[in-house]
Amino acid sequence: MKLKGTMTIELTDAGSGETETIREENMVTDAVDNILGSNLLGVYFDSGTSSKNITVNSQLLPICPNTLGGILLFADTLEERKDNLYPMSANYPVAYASNDVNLGTDTARGSMNQTESGPIDRGYKFVWDFTTSQGNGTIAAAALTSSWGGKNVYGSETEDGTAFVVMKAVSIAGC
Repeated sequence: MKLKGTMTIELTDAGSGETETIREENMVTDAVDNILGSNLLGVYFDSGTSSKNITVNSQLLPICPNTLGGILLFADTLEERKDNLYPMSANYPVAYASNDVNLGTDTARGSMNQTESGPIDRGYKFVWDFTTSQGNGTIAAAALTSSWGGKNVYGSETEDGTAFVVMKAVSIAGC
């Protein structure tokens, strides 16, 4: 299955009220195939006390809006290669958002518009909103990320307590 998407960015001048609209067709990298095509170490499952107690990992599933539930906006362009899975760390995002509402003080982080986002025919529609004090800067590229990536990018200064998520815990005690 070939995955593709389109992106529309609406930039509104707070002073004049004029809106500029930019539309682009998205390139989908191998990251999506890697996420959807594997369950490395069973990370999509939470283990209970026995093998009969396997439940779906709610931090990853459903895929939309969890595994693919965030956006990163970059000041510099991203190299358009199918195998380009991680942006260069020197190209730090100027703005980002997750699959929830930003209730904190992080001015780089926007909020998902939960009224306009959701499943559509053969896909999913994401809408993120940034107020005039959020996500200011030059935007040269955009990339989908996980909901956790949209909250903390590479470890947010304002929410550093949630920068890492335990994917799977295994005890080898008693072996």
